[in-house]
Amino acid sequence: ALWSVDEELIVARFAISLGAARCGGPLWPAEEQLAAAAETLPEPPKEARISAIAAIRAGCDPLGERLIAVREPSVRRRFGQVFTPGNIVAPMVEWVLDASPSRIVDAGCGSGRFTLSVARQSAASIIAFDTDPLATLVTRAGLASIGSATATVLNSDYTLAMLPPHDGKT
Repeated sequence: ALWSVDEELIVARFAISLGAARCGGPLWPAEEQLAAAAETLPEPPKEARISAIAAIRAGCDPLGERLIAVREPSVRRRFGQVFTPGNIVAPMVEWVLDASPSRIVDAGCGSGRFTLSVARQSAASIIAFDTDPLATLVTRAGLASIGSATATVLNSDYTLAMLPPHDGKT
């Protein structure tokens, strides 16, 4: 492998240090296991955390970029991970928000690019799914960094999910 599992733990540790465990609802078992392993590492420097939060608030995805860098393409393919570039996320979000939905479901949130963009622009409730616990921790960290309280993050397969009934547009 080009990168070690330790590199992914560093990303997870950074996500935890940004508040991943406090945002998006309770952690799922795989997220808890990853967080516990990551918390054995030292906390990232305060300056790095402040810089990452500022970047996330400005619309960047520093943890997602790091995740892409540390995970081999063959592993990302196995998870079905395609990290959508910002110039594609923006028109997708605009299109969705033009319909004025009250709930938005991100079926494969990855590092949260779509989810965070929606959360920055809408008060709609958000449900973000991903089967990769590292991706969901990164999404949670992004949501914590922007102070979002309207999103639920589920480390689960969307295709197996039973969404609760919803009054309004989804």
